[in-house]
Amino acid sequence: MHTTADDPTKYIEDAEVEAWKRKDPIDRLKKYLYSRNLWDDKKENSMKEEQTKAIEDAVRKAEEFKPDPKSMFEHVYSFMPEVLKEEYDESIRENFWQE
Repeated sequence: MHTTADDPTKYIEDAEVEAWKRKDPIDRLKKYLYSRNLWDDKKENSMKEEQTKAIEDAVRKAEEFKPDPKSMFEHVYSFMPEVLKEEYDESIRENFWQE
């Protein structure tokens, strides 16, 4: 599926999906590497653990990031329109972000 709203069964037959699964380049490369003794389960598990840790670290870092909410007023226009400047000034005056 391309999105959660996509239903590929409406336009792709199961036989076509199965035919393309046999051509999957990742599976084909994996089989090739195994056949040449260049890959094994130990290497695969090690790589999976390393990549899982990298992803978890990246997610943790992204979740820790707390942007300054005032930045939503910056770098949107080449100059700040008056109406936006008024909203920005009011948010500062009212301590909208509870600094």
